[in-house]
Amino acid sequence: IKEKVEAKDQEIKKETEDLIKEIAQKSKMTVQDKQSTRQIIASTDDNSSTSNGEVALDWNNLSKTSNIASADKLSKAINKTKNLKKWEPYAIELYNAEKNNKVNVFFLVGLQAHESGLMKSSVSKDCNNLGGVTGKPSCSGHSRFRKFDNKNSFIKYHAKLLKKSYINQGRKSLSSIRKKYCGSGCGDWESGTKKFGNQLYKQAKK
Repeated sequence: IKEKVEAKDQEIKKETEDLIKEIAQKSKMTVQDKQSTRQIIASTDDNSSTSNGEVALDWNNLSKTSNIASADKLSKAINKTKNLKKWEPYAIELYNAEKNNKVNVFFLVGLQAHESGLMKSSVSKDCNNLGGVTGKPSCSGHSRFRKFDNKNSFIKYHAKLLKKSYINQGRKSLSSIRKKYCGSGCGDWESGTKKFGNQLYKQAKK
């Protein structure tokens, strides 16, 4: 399978280069113009992960997946990330959540880490709710928030919610998601989510 994927990648690269050469010949592009065209062609499918296999995080398009190779690699990256070790037991569910919903896993963890105060908030402890999600069944003592049987159940639900109510509605950037997710009364939501998401991304790149 790996050989077939590599062969397909080479085929795509060759076709891309041939197309660029053809365009360049017709319009007498400069070297800089050629590079711009290459970037445009490479980014035509903005709902997929990067084509070169590198670990990815784009805060302007969180429907682009992380490209992380396996749940085990995600687990190791989480375990090496300061403050995020509590997410390590849920690496398989997080990996599957990204894979099934096309929502970047670094964003998922970053958002959950910020919303739950690194799993220290009472809502995360009492309700297994890592994202401040409201609704029913309500959580005893936290009637505004939804209760989950366990944190794996929350992660699965959270990714589906973000896909259905945000990504599929055209809200792909972090700033556009914030406007609906927490409104105008949470000034540090973006910076907090980015902080933890970027920490995990950096470890995954290593």
